[in-house]
Amino acid sequence: MSEIRQSVSSGVANQPAAAPKLQPFALKDAPALIEAVFPAQKVSFEAQRERKAGAGQTLTALGSYWKGRKPLILVRAIVLGSLLPQTDDAEKDLEIFEKLMAFDEGGLARREPKISPPEIARRIELADPWSYFTASFKGDAEDAAEIEGSQFPLEIDDYPGLAIRWRRDIDEAVKLDLLAKALATYPTYEDRAGLCKRPEEMDQTALYAPVWPAVNAHLGHLRIETHSHQALVEQLGILRFGHRPRVGDTFCGGGSIPFEAARLGCDVYASDLNRAAGGRGGGGPGNHRIGHRARQPGQPGQGVSLLPGDALPGDRLDGADGAELGDFQDEQRCRKAGSGPFKQALRHPNPNRRLRRRDDCRRAGNRPRR
Repeated sequence: MSEIRQSVSSGVANQPAAAPKLQPFALKDAPALIEAVFPAQKVSFEAQRERKAGAGQTLTALGSYWKGRKPLILVRAIVLGSLLPQTDDAEKDLEIFEKLMAFDEGGLARREPKISPPEIARRIELADPWSYFTASFKGDAEDAAEIEGSQFPLEIDDYPGLAIRWRRDIDEAVKLDLLAKALATYPTYEDRAGLCKRPEEMDQTALYAPVWPAVNAHLGHLRIETHSHQALVEQLGILRFGHRPRVGDTFCGGGSIPFEAARLGCDVYASDLNRAAGGRGGGGPGNHRIGHRARQPGQPGQGVSLLPGDALPGDRLDGADGAELGDFQDEQRCRKAGSGPFKQALRHPNPNRRLRRRDDCRRAGNRPRR
């Protein structure tokens, strides 16, 4: 009996402590981080890279139609900057924000920078480089002996026939540290980030896993304990509003704002007069409509919630919805193949003339007749 009591008591003792309870509305009137610090230059560069990615962007279905479409990285920065609070240490606030955006040196190193071992050898100081790299050399024995006892930085051009590669048994954390040191030698953020993949191209769990201890330590006075962006956003929402943050976009267009807000864990409401708008751009697992059809419980912020009647990714468009979307797509193809007379016809005061012009485009293989 005593053994049973002992095992039960030890089991209770080994149970993890319950997470501290957040105090709703603790940040109700607290100023947001974006009001004090914001890395505008870095966000601008990353947003430009995303728009220039073309088909590599996450949302591309109707990007050519909505010219004012917001880059996802910009939406993420604004949502996080609006939820995070200011502290007495503005420099530390900015440091944590950049970690959450993968703009810091560690984040850039995890974004698979295209820096070759020979380039690293030219840029960093390293006393024992051959603990991390291997070298093969085709040349005389004297030069080979000199290379074996050399340190970094090393001018590779002085040794024709020298090839440097990573050791196969190198620890991944050590490799990331060396990459971060090499990136730090580039003068500007644009030079460093231009060598790396965009944050959304990376596995999100691996990219952000190292940042959560620093985030929890910085926001520990608010009893925040998180392991993902979604959990962080939900906890900040409780502290500010008493519930998970809600984002509404009544003119969602291509859907970039509700899409990225939903990926961050917000409850999202989106609509647009054009049926081809948010339904074609937004999406993700756990999509639910809002309005007459209620969102299912237990599905926080996992996708874009649209108003009744709008199309969700994967929905079949039947009847009037399908016809309307087909008309819209045909019109866009006509515009791309278009001419001055076609544009003038679209503005013609006679609606029958406009309809005939559109039908002419279809029959002519989407090429307007002059």
